[in-house]
This record gives sequence, C-alpha cells and structure tokens, in this order.
Amino acid sequence: MGKGGERVTGDKKIKQMKKRLKSLEVTSQSDLINLMIAVVARRIDVDDIQVKNHILKTVEGLNLTYKRIDPAVIDYLSDFDLSLFVTEADGFLEDLKRNTTGSFYTPIEWVRYMTKISVSDWIVETLKTHKVKAPAQPTQWVLALAKKYDEGEWQSGMEVFKSLSMSEEELTILLNAFENIRVIDIACGAGAFLLEFVELLTTISTNMKKILGQEADYKTHALDFLTDAVAGIDLQPEPLAVYILCLMWRYASPDKWMLSPMIALGDSLEDTTYNKHHKIKKIVNSKKFDIAIGNPPYLGEKGNTQVFKKIRQTEFGRKHYEGKMDLSYFFALKSLELIHKKGRLTYLTTNYFITADGAAKFRKTLKETTWFAHILNFNSYPVFKDALGQHNMIYTLKRHDQSQEIQKAKKSKETLVRYVHNQTYIEKIHLECDPILEGKYPQKYVKEYLCHAEDLYTAEGTISILSDDSHKAVLNVYDNFSDIRLKDVFEIKQGIVSGADQVSGLMLRAKLPMEYIQEYGIEKGDPIFVFDNNDPKLLEVEESVLKPFYKNSDIDAYKIRPRTERKIVYLDGYNNETEQDYPRTLNHLQKYRPVLEARREVKTGTRPWYALQWPRNMSVFEGEKIVVPQRCKINRFAYTDKAFYCSADVYYFKEKAVKGAWANQNDFDALAWMYYLGVLNSSIVYLWLYQNGKRKGELLELYAKPLLETAVPCYWAYDWQISISNAVKRIMETDNEDEIKIHKKEIDRLMFKAMNVNDQEADMVMAFLNRHID
Repeated sequence: MGKGGERVTGDKKIKQMKKRLKSLEVTSQSDLINLMIAVVARRIDVDDIQVKNHILKTVEGLNLTYKRIDPAVIDYLSDFDLSLFVTEADGFLEDLKRNTTGSFYTPIEWVRYMTKISVSDWIVETLKTHKVKAPAQPTQWVLALAKKYDEGEWQSGMEVFKSLSMSEEELTILLNAFENIRVIDIACGAGAFLLEFVELLTTISTNMKKILGQEADYKTHALDFLTDAVAGIDLQPEPLAVYILCLMWRYASPDKWMLSPMIALGDSLEDTTYNKHHKIKKIVNSKKFDIAIGNPPYLGEKGNTQVFKKIRQTEFGRKHYEGKMDLSYFFALKSLELIHKKGRLTYLTTNYFITADGAAKFRKTLKETTWFAHILNFNSYPVFKDALGQHNMIYTLKRHDQSQEIQKAKKSKETLVRYVHNQTYIEKIHLECDPILEGKYPQKYVKEYLCHAEDLYTAEGTISILSDDSHKAVLNVYDNFSDIRLKDVFEIKQGIVSGADQVSGLMLRAKLPMEYIQEYGIEKGDPIFVFDNNDPKLLEVEESVLKPFYKNSDIDAYKIRPRTERKIVYLDGYNNETEQDYPRTLNHLQKYRPVLEARREVKTGTRPWYALQWPRNMSVFEGEKIVVPQRCKINRFAYTDKAFYCSADVYYFKEKAVKGAWANQNDFDALAWMYYLGVLNSSIVYLWLYQNGKRKGELLELYAKPLLETAVPCYWAYDWQISISNAVKRIMETDNEDEIKIHKKEIDRLMFKAMNVNDQEADMVMAFLNRHID
C-alpha cells in the first residue's frame, strides 16, 4: 500500500507504453488492433494475415482495414504485456461513444479485488453444498492460491498452504468444481474482468493440482477456462477484438493459437443476444452462471431518452423501468437473471442508487430478491482517473433462498462492509487490492465490520451504509425517541428559479440575436433578473419590484450572515396589471426577450415572458422561517424572520397550518422555533442526514423529500426542550465563536441526556460531526 506519491507496480511501464504509442500515432481502436495483431503474430510465430483473418472471423461486426506494421516497430513494443491495454492504457482504446454509452474502463486493482472476493464467496458456497465446513478465512485461501510460485518459491508456498489448513478433501472438491464454474460479464468491454478471471482460475487450479501431487499444465487450464468457463458480451466489436488478442498474447502457442473464447456481440439487455453463442445459450438455458461481474455503463435518462425508450419497449424494460433511473440498474437486474439461486453478482457502480429517487423500484427489487453479502463503499476516494468527483462502490449481491422462510433467511444474512473514510482521499493514500482484503489499512482509512443485511434498508426504502457499525445503535435510539417527522410540523419549499439571472456566454453565442446585442450594448454578466446592489442599471427598474436576493453561502448554522448584496426583480406573473404597474422593468427585460421567451414554461404558455420561471409564493420568503442550503458539508440550518429571497439551491421551512396527527397542534412560539433550529443543527441530526439522507460523497444533499422524512422529537415545551431553546437564543445573540461552541455542545448534551444515551456514545456522535467540520 502506498501514500502520497507511491504508485502501483507497472505504472512506469504504462507511461513508457503510452509515450511509445503516441510517437507511433496510435490514436484509434483500429490502429491499436492492427498493432496488437502484429505483436501477437510475432510472439506466437504465425503470419499476421492469418491472425487478422481469425480475429475477423471470431468477432462479429468488426470492420478492420489491415496494414502491415514495420518490423522495427514490433520489436519496439515486444516487451510489453498487451493486457495493459485493457485497463491502464484505455486512453488508446479510443471510445468515441463514451458519452453515449457511459463506459469507463476499470482500474486493474479493482478488477482483481472483485474477482477475488467473488471466488472467495464461491469457495464457501461450494464447500457448503458438499457439506464440508468452509475455511475460516476463505479470502486468505484465494490470496495464497492466486499467487504464482516459481520453483524456488514453491516450498515456502507449501508452508503457507499448510498454515491455512488446506485439506486434501477440500482441495479435491474445489478442483472438481472448477471444471464447472461459469462466469459472465454482460458489459465486458475489452475484457478486463474476463482476462483476470481466466488468470485467477488458471493459477488457483494449477496450484491446487500441484499441492495434490497431480500434473498441471498452465496453458492447457487457461485454454479450458477461456473456452468453456468465462463469457463476455459487449455492444462494440473493437474491444472484443482487443480481448481476444490479449488472450492470444498470454496463452496461445504456434500449435494452439486459434482461440475461441465465449464472447458475443450485441445488446446484453436483449434476450436474443444470448443465443448468438451456443455455449452461452446452453448455460443460460440450463444451470445458469455462478458469478456475474462487471462495471456496467453509467448513463442517466436525462439527455439519453432514446436509449431508455428502446429498453422500455421490451418486457424486461417495462418490468423494471422507473423515471430518472440509471442504465446501470438494468444491467444489474439482467445479470441477476443470469445467475442461479446460489450465484452471486459483483458490480462496481456509482453509489448514488442507495438513496436516489430514481432508484426506488430498483432498491425494492433488490430487497425482495437479494441481499448484500459484501460492500466496499469508496465515498470520495477516486476510483476512475477520468471521472473525478464520481462516488463509487463495489457490492456483491446474492439471492434470497426461497426454500426457507423468508424472514428467517433474512435474519441469518450478514453483510461485510468496508467503508473508505474521506481521510484516505485527503491524505492521498493509494489503496490496493490485497491489503484491503487482508485488513491491513488503519481504521481511519478503511473501516471493516459485519452487520445484518436487512438493517441496511431504512424505513423509507433507502439503503444506509454506515461509516461505523456502532452508529446504528445510536440512530435506532434517536429514531425511537423521535415521535414525528419534519413533514408533520413543516412545509418545505424550494427557492426561486429565474431562468435567466444574468447574461451568460451561451446567451451571447446562441440565444440573443446580434441586432439585440449591438442595439442594447449587451455584455456578459449584464443583469436580467439579478442585480448587484451597486449596479447603476438598478435605476432602469421600479424599486418596488426589487427584493433582497441572497446566496446559499449566506446561510450559516443558526444565523444568516449576508456575504453578498444583490437584488432580484420579483415578477411572479400573477398580476394582470404588470405592464401598467412596472413599465420601466418590462422595458429593461425587453432587451432580453428572445432569451426569456425560450424558457420552457414560457414556450408552453404557463408563464408570461417577463415573469420568473418558478417564482414561488411570496409568503415563502417573508416572515418566520428556517432555511438550509441544498448542498453542504455539515447541517447548516438558520432562522430569520426578515425577507430572505434565494435561488432554488435553498430550502425554506415554514410552519405547517394543519400539523400531523402525532404533533403538537399549537402554533409555534419563539421557543418552538429556537428548539427546532437547535435540533436541526445538532450532531445527532447530522448523523441521521449523513446516514439516512442523500449524499454526494461527503456532501449532504438536502432535498425536500429526505428533509421531510427526517425524524425529530416534537416540541412539547418539556424542560429539556426549553433549555435547548434558551441555548439557541444565546447563540443567536453572540458572535463569540468560543461561546457558540460551548452552547452547541450544551445542546448536544441536552439531546443525548433526554435520549438516555451514555457519554461514550454521545462523544462518538459528536466526534463524527467534528471530523467532518475539520
């Protein structure tokens, strides 16, 4: 494992290879395939035209204009393992359709991690099926058996095998079972997972045979696995060609070079694709697969409606579709259909599905039919170099055993959770496969624990992956202690959408006619609806139509601290006399009329051209309210009774006129407002929002729905609640940071005492918040 500048093994070679390829002007998949054909042909001593013809015959739909490569160039690259092209050098697997397919090539470290945990689980299940007790540390078995031992190392390898208590009976059972193991990746790309599985299965089976004193030929085993055990499907032919050439580079020989791996070209969400290869068809129609694995394409419905429309026209699509879903959900559900009842699905995806509104149906299906056997939640740790800011997780799903009583079955299932803390990213710790599997990272970087699989699901149907298993008990206490949800006492409203705050570069390039730009002298940054307070153009509009307009950064915990001074033209479009009442304002907006008329609501006739796109009711912004930014690092709820107009990235809490059945029906007084403000800014509510709400990495995403479902103790004017109100008032009255910290801690202590939480648990929750503040 490495810190800071340390790099993975082989990184230097990868950089050298990229440099060489660049000098050779290898810029497309076709160039790369031609080069690989030449290198492979030289390696196995076969004519390159024969290799080219075999690739064209094996890969359906491949169009390749072949040109012979200069022998000197082949010599130049002959020392490179071509499998490096599949993962680390994917910049040369030019995927011009990445934006429309959502594909990202998986770093080799996580390919190895996923294959090893999948095989570990398979080993346990296989031995259990044969009524043999599984090894106490199956992962250690895999790590030991997956190592290639040369003759000089074999004796030390045998000592390792003995220390892991590998019995002859267990090894014989597994060796026989290896002849029937079946693996599939339905979005295989250039076959990173397939290559690693062939390598892993070959190495393990070879080592087991050697331990048992049997003859073992490495390449023969590899050819068996790539031909009969490991299957891949992809929508594009070029990556499949790369996969075959990598197999040939590794395992082909002059007398056995025409390899025929189990691959099929086509849409893996369509059943007909599985009929294209007779062996894949036979497996799907009989015993099905033991392992489904992969990194499916991530593609949202927005901007890709045609992709989703095509899927929705199928029976499979109609069954599983829901609005705002991600394409990766379809791939996971299809893969689950391909594994047998004791199989497992291991996927690397974004972790947004655990709380996303567009994944509600997906989560429900997972809960009803599967359970999480393993989770590695990366959070902010960057898995893909080309997708910084993306938040990923690896998970293994297994089917519920329908032969048992469901509830009993669920109770017995445990999930192994590995949680990567943000500190890992901050300190630039480089995570590696084997050290994670062996639990070698300190807990401040990677926390590992077991939990009941059913406890991952919240009452709201989301999935909560706790950063620490000890948090679960405290959150359960808080949930039971809370008698209402925020929706019982508050209405939560979103801020304003103008549709055109100020003139943008896009408006100047594409939305405003040149005659308007020239006639009115329009420049980038000119105000449309939103003005800076010192802008002389404010004189162009009526003062009565202007409202103070703030940013979400003006919201601190407890208080509003205005950092910006702006005003917004507030025209809601409901006043029929607007043109008569505000002629100067309409004259100002007339300069930007082409932009304003292009807004969706104006085009559909639901809003007049001069009005704000989504103005909201003015009462939302006036009077008593609690406000919160839509996205923030910690909970920052502030109270104000003054006019406070903001954009849609701020949510407003207004007292509900008709409260929920279990809530106090009295109108809020000053103490009630301060109490709810204190609760919302408390450390226990931060933990609740962090674990049960929506997040993007370490940032809370405080949308209306998760906020409405947030649990709180209702205000009944109990002594401890009044004490919280008084502490909040003292915070509101001072700017002394030391005093504020004392009062915040007092509010937390009052909450924990009322909940009957001990000091150790209370300190743990407060430390969790403080860690994220720092």
